[in-house]
Amino acid sequence: DEDDEPKLYLYAETDTLKAVSDYTHMSFNDCLLLDCVTYKKLVRDSLIYKMRQTPEGQEYLESCWLLK
Repeated sequence: DEDDEPKLYLYAETDTLKAVSDYTHMSFNDCLLLDCVTYKKLVRDSLIYKMRQTPEGQEYLESCWLLK
């Protein structure tokens, strides 16, 4: 089924970098200088911050928490 195939035109190689940069107000270069653990924590935190802005996102986060 065509709907199951990934839509490569929607993929951005720097999407997590952009999320961390927006969340921290740091430049891309400064984000790239972060250690791996800090960077991954900020990716996680930026996603949680973005998702909790809408009721649907909060529902999704709650579902993820319950599956943990």
